[in-house]
Amino acid sequence: EIEADQQVIINKAGTLLFAVNGNSNTVAVFNINADGTLTAISGSPFPSNGPQPASLGLLEDAKIGGGNSIMVVANKDNDPLQPPTMPNFSTFTVSSTGTMTLNTTGTVVLPTNSSPSQALINQKGDLLFGMEFIGNGTQGSLTSYRISKTGTLTPVTTVLTPNNGKFFLGEVQHPVNSVLYTGLPDQSLVGVYTFGAVSGNLIFDQTQPTVGQLPCWLVINKAGTRLYVAETGSSSVTVYDTTNSTAPIQLQHFVVKGGGSFGPTNLVLDATEQFLFVLSGSTLHELTVASDGTLTEAHNPRVLPVPTGTIPTGMATLMK
Repeated sequence: EIEADQQVIINKAGTLLFAVNGNSNTVAVFNINADGTLTAISGSPFPSNGPQPASLGLLEDAKIGGGNSIMVVANKDNDPLQPPTMPNFSTFTVSSTGTMTLNTTGTVVLPTNSSPSQALINQKGDLLFGMEFIGNGTQGSLTSYRISKTGTLTPVTTVLTPNNGKFFLGEVQHPVNSVLYTGLPDQSLVGVYTFGAVSGNLIFDQTQPTVGQLPCWLVINKAGTRLYVAETGSSSVTVYDTTNSTAPIQLQHFVVKGGGSFGPTNLVLDATEQFLFVLSGSTLHELTVASDGTLTEAHNPRVLPVPTGTIPTGMATLMK
């Protein structure tokens, strides 16, 4: 499913990798070996409790107890090859070894065709920012939920796309301040929101225009000073200065090299933040990040070994 993010995630310790299996309605869990190879854990893959899992978020909080974590799965229910049921956010207790157990009180059923696209976790406030690509069918929506130790999701605030826009796609949180950035692809805008880590309240602040078309996927550096936005419609990435977290300033509009079967989608920084990896259909771009955060592309994109017509989705990096 292209209209989603966080299809592949890694835990903080770098020992477990989780990946959605949208067509079989499961989540695969792997041990990450010392050499970076993967070994499926016992019992994997685990049922996702809904049709077409598309995004994963992992809350790692010692208060959960027992060395456990809480996984949130966005079940998109937008697969034309499966009969429609109801999309949802479902939570699972994840053991230290990766075993996933469904929380019986941890499912939030969403409107038909709302197409949930991302399960972004705020670790400080035990919050889920649940994004719905289409939301109520007219406008996309973004809802903050409080996550309990038992995995129950309590909704706090819902905001709709600004300017009567239709779609939300892609979100990332500032690593220092309580600020959230979202993609507004049909408007060629980036949305800026503030939130309360204690209250959970989401507040719309402003939008910033993008030079490129269809801004959808976002990543930010660890210092919170540079925001990178993938623009599928123009095969580009825009770089913003987010030193002032609520007032991004465009630094660069960078067009990636050609050859991909689709425009840029998922993007991720490596652990050193010297490289930005960008998926573009069947190709993977390796962009060099300069000291000021701007981008260059010295190498031709790598063609991925996938069947013709396949569009890979989801990406995570780990330093070994």
